[in-house]
Amino acid sequence: MANRPFVSRAPTRPRIHSSEKYDAAFQQIAADAAAFSDYVLAYSQQDTKVVAFYENNLFRPEMKTALEAWKATRPLQNPGAPRTPFEMKEYRNANLEEAQALERDATKYTESADKAIQNADRYVLLTVLFASVLFFAGISTKFNTLKIKYSLLAGGVVLFFSAVVVLLFQPFA
Repeated sequence: MANRPFVSRAPTRPRIHSSEKYDAAFQQIAADAAAFSDYVLAYSQQDTKVVAFYENNLFRPEMKTALEAWKATRPLQNPGAPRTPFEMKEYRNANLEEAQALERDATKYTESADKAIQNADRYVLLTVLFASVLFFAGISTKFNTLKIKYSLLAGGVVLFFSAVVVLLFQPFA
């Protein structure tokens, strides 16, 4: 097995499950819509046998609840009634609700990971700055001219204090 870099799967797992739930939800919604379009035709023609078949065999329980609420609005007689049960608050899809919850979790994980990455990047920058201080201090000993030595040391001192100031404003774990 090849060496792979460590990648936290916490943000991706809920997003993957969210996508799966969205897919299932949209398949159910499409099936509900297809069955409803045939149901409406039978309902408007008052074909009670087909209407009963759809209500008893084809609609999911969540769809049945919305359908009953929709029928209670008397859609054929009431022009103010919702055009479909999909427009009603009673129409729910558990997969869609779960997908949305998982998406919110994934977003929280992603925001947390982004913050951690920013902190890590700042600490890497600090490491480079402090290493540069050591470089300037070390290289200054190789020159014979005092002006160059002091210039390099001054650059190292400025980098050191800059790095310390940045470090003071970093979050601590």
